[in-house]
Amino acid sequence: NLLYAVTKQVPYPHSNETVYDAWLRQSLATSLDADASAKSRPAISPFELNGDTIAFAMHAGISSVDMGFVGSAGAQHSNFDSFKRMVSFVDPDMQLHLAIAQVWGLLAIRLADDPVLDLCPMCYAKDIRHIIRQFEKQMRLRRSASVADSVDMSTAKKLRRLHAAQRQLETNARIVEHDKRHLRSAYGEECQMTGRRRHASCLALRASINDRVSKLEQHFIDPDGVLGHEWYKHALIGPGPWTDASFQAFPGLAAALDTGDKGIVRQREKSIADIIYEAAWFLREV
Repeated sequence: NLLYAVTKQVPYPHSNETVYDAWLRQSLATSLDADASAKSRPAISPFELNGDTIAFAMHAGISSVDMGFVGSAGAQHSNFDSFKRMVSFVDPDMQLHLAIAQVWGLLAIRLADDPVLDLCPMCYAKDIRHIIRQFEKQMRLRRSASVADSVDMSTAKKLRRLHAAQRQLETNARIVEHDKRHLRSAYGEECQMTGRRRHASCLALRASINDRVSKLEQHFIDPDGVLGHEWYKHALIGPGPWTDASFQAFPGLAAALDTGDKGIVRQREKSIADIIYEAAWFLREV
């Protein structure tokens, strides 16, 4: 929500659009989904495996963002990837650099100054529902592969524990949304009132909301790490055996399925579900 909001405030160079408008247009043009035209928001891609944000997001569970303007593939990391090429061909008047600096600046200001952080636990819940379905689709596609035949796919493919945990996370995310509405209606986000008791109650509720939305990411960290890639701790997304060099959903569960051991598969599914449940209960803490 926050990233979408700030990109709507920054003009896109040499056009009558905002950065958000250009982002959405590019996202729709490059989407492979059949229902791309029905999407109302631009797509946010996973991190690159060699990105600078990996240590923060995938190992420590710190919410991170890696953003910038991208063009067609070609000169990146080549001998032609230089400042001279940038000022000669790519961004001669530095307006793209100015625009992305404005996006970064607004994002930092909002994170520092907003009384209530515009972060969205409900978005996490909906994204997890999506990646569960995505993972189930991957499992169905692999059912004919010999490596997966040794696992009882009829019992594994529905991932009942993960679905139940996701529903609990979505339910508890609504509690945060309710608390935000209550804060605004009963006190106001600025907590500007004369009564000492009401002022203290407002500050406590506001601090609780900000704490829950800002630290939720940390609760998706698995101390044991991803099976086969133990340095990566994020339970929901990471490097896995089915996606080559890119990230995939539930990498630990994917690796467990490739072992052909039903016990490991059940243990991994339960472990990931428990992590999602823990995140859900964290959202209830006030």
